[in-house]
Amino acid sequence: FNRNIYADPCFGFSKTYAQNHELLKNLDKIESLNHYAGTVIGISKKSFLRIPKSLNYKDNIIEIEQMHSNVLSELIPKLKNKLIIRTHDHLPVQSALKSIEII
Repeated sequence: FNRNIYADPCFGFSKTYAQNHELLKNLDKIESLNHYAGTVIGISKKSFLRIPKSLNYKDNIIEIEQMHSNVLSELIPKLKNKLIIRTHDHLPVQSALKSIEII
């Protein structure tokens, strides 16, 4: 056990859409994550959510942020150790945390 190192499953990096979602679905089954001080996650809108370039972000911001929040709401409870969320936008994270509190 190394309690000074955080694991990063690298959502989005060189993975397909299907691989990212498979990782998300099975993250709580990856026993080795329990051997670290915590887990670092970052859900990229481009590489993880794969928002099409044709979709105008400004015109669809509510839907895109809701997708982002939904993914985080599913992911956060799966991680039993300390969690660090890498983000450029705190709103989806705040929304996910509020929805988890309600559940």
